[in-house]
Amino acid sequence: MIPSKRFWNALDEHHGPGVVLLGLFVSWRTVADKFGMDAVDLASGVLDVIVRCAMSSAQMSSRLSTTVVGGYWPAPESQGAAIQWFEQWLPMNLEVRGMRIPIKIVNVSIARNAGESGRALYGRVQRELDRIMCTLPERERYPTLPVGWDEVTGS
Repeated sequence: MIPSKRFWNALDEHHGPGVVLLGLFVSWRTVADKFGMDAVDLASGVLDVIVRCAMSSAQMSSRLSTTVVGGYWPAPESQGAAIQWFEQWLPMNLEVRGMRIPIKIVNVSIARNAGESGRALYGRVQRELDRIMCTLPERERYPTLPVGWDEVTGS
């Protein structure tokens, strides 16, 4: 996986069609509140392994924030194998010393239009993640991505 800044900057330089697959770690708040940040780190590490395997066919993949992973494929509909990986392995529970730590993601594919700028794509990604977040109970919601394009790209 590459750094988030590099991921978004690369998308801004490439304007062809493609698809971004996002995985939103929706059980993050539950894990943090119930088991603490050590459990979050453990769950995130397991999720990173699954993401690396799932997105191995992506042109690039990144942990876009603490709770969001993303991969990019230049050909639309190429993310199918990654979705199958997610469906095969998630959701899962880690059982550690009597604790049952849930790892649950929601994944969403966003098709990129030919000629679409990285900034415009980021805006659509952010709106889609916000939409998903609004479907969760209020106590489980949290910010998903940094607020603006300039913040994620260092522009």
